[in-house]
Amino acid sequence: MGIKGRLIIYIGILLVVGILSFLFSIALFFFPEQLKKLNDLGNRILFTDERAIVYRKLAGIFLLCLGIIFFIMSWYFKGR
Repeated sequence: MGIKGRLIIYIGILLVVGILSFLFSIALFFFPEQLKKLNDLGNRILFTDERAIVYRKLAGIFLLCLGIIFFIMSWYFKGR
């Protein structure tokens, strides 16, 4: 796989991570109760992380910034 192929994969990964970060940040800001239910389900199945719910605004801002950064990076690399 050449450099262009790897770059396309990298852009795709950045775009997916950016979209997921954006969706979770929106959920943290506007749908905290549904996210709490999803967190409870995840606690029973996979992991335990109550801090994300306690600090939901801080986590939302962090994920929103992360999403914006990934969108900008994917746009930048797409233009190259």
